[in-house]
Amino acid sequence: MRIPFSKLTAVSIIPVLFLLGCAEKVNPSATPEAEAARLYQRADAYIKSVSEGNYSYNYIQFYWQRAEANFERIDRTYGETPTARQLRNGELKAGPYEISYFKERVLPRLEVKKLAAFKVVNCAIFLYNLPENKQSTPARKETLRWIIERLCREDRFPEALGVPVIEEERPILLSTVVRIAALYQKAPLPFINALFKDLPDEEKTTLRPVIAEALAFRGETSEQLNKYLSDNGDTEDLRIAVLKGLIRREVAIERALAEKMPLKNAFDGVDGIQNPDVRINPKEYASIKLVESPAKAAGVFEGYSNEQVSKDPLHKIYELARLGKTKAAQQLQQEVAQKDPSLAEPSVYQLVRGQMSSFVTKFAVQPDTFSALPLKDPNLMAQLILEWSLTPNINQRGMQPWDSIVFKFAPAFDNLPPPEADATPVSKT
Repeated sequence: MRIPFSKLTAVSIIPVLFLLGCAEKVNPSATPEAEAARLYQRADAYIKSVSEGNYSYNYIQFYWQRAEANFERIDRTYGETPTARQLRNGELKAGPYEISYFKERVLPRLEVKKLAAFKVVNCAIFLYNLPENKQSTPARKETLRWIIERLCREDRFPEALGVPVIEEERPILLSTVVRIAALYQKAPLPFINALFKDLPDEEKTTLRPVIAEALAFRGETSEQLNKYLSDNGDTEDLRIAVLKGLIRREVAIERALAEKMPLKNAFDGVDGIQNPDVRINPKEYASIKLVESPAKAAGVFEGYSNEQVSKDPLHKIYELARLGKTKAAQQLQQEVAQKDPSLAEPSVYQLVRGQMSSFVTKFAVQPDTFSALPLKDPNLMAQLILEWSLTPNINQRGMQPWDSIVFKFAPAFDNLPPPEADATPVSKT
């Protein structure tokens, strides 16, 4: 069983620390072979004692790089000794690994894992790029959307726009960037115009409804919304987009009021309500702006109705967990999973989403909280941790949970391809 470094007992760690701490003690009277053998033994001990799954990747890298330095010192300073010759001939190993394999494949892979465990968006990118997750599926596209959103929420818009995507994923990239900019930038429209000044007119047209919906949800006044509509053609698509934003906003506000929560705790997913004093009645808006499109307006309202949403068992699990009814949510999750095994992981995902979003119960994240979940789908795991990182009541205790997730989905260092074929772009910032 994996024991997080933070939970290792003093009894278990003291021998390791003693062994590692005496590594640099040099006997000036030792023969070259004795010193080469000592350096090898210490290097081998670093790799065997500081093992994956028991320590953070940052901690492991520190000592495994010291092991590599010992090997290089043996070859450089004591190259004529039997130990050096055994290393060159492959007769000695670096822990369980061949020396060349350790240097050329294990250490580069360790660097990737360390970067993946550095922060949440790195971990998500790592999961997104796993070899078994290369097929362009709806789930992987949703992971991409969450990654872009997280980068934008960190105000890293140029990096988000630089994420490599295939042509069919470009709308996901652009729409997510403009949505987050419209929601959270202090002056969203000048920012968006500057960001996309060189964008083709056709793509700008497809993005305007995204902006309109975000501005409505954000809490822009009627005057501001009408100005945006008039400046951009005042088309039916834009009016419907505004209606969607107004409905989402009112649903979140009404839910917060019904649950007797302050409006600062009014959220639709991870999108928080701003300017709560601005209230525009969606039905009144539709009666004025969509008087010639009653069927389309009715369809929008129906999509957000409680009756429509309540038909989805996965949403029921989420809502029960969000309202603090944990036992009922867990029972329903088990029933759904038993009835349809294909929903086993999605139902766990919705259960944890609800717990994360709850203001009734606190969801405290420990180092193994996410990795212990029965989730094998890297996309569900990536989406879950990214959403958690954006929830308003985030609560973390102890070490960060990213090391254990990386270890769960990519354990060990066996049968690694060359580093060039294994490169996983993750952020170092």
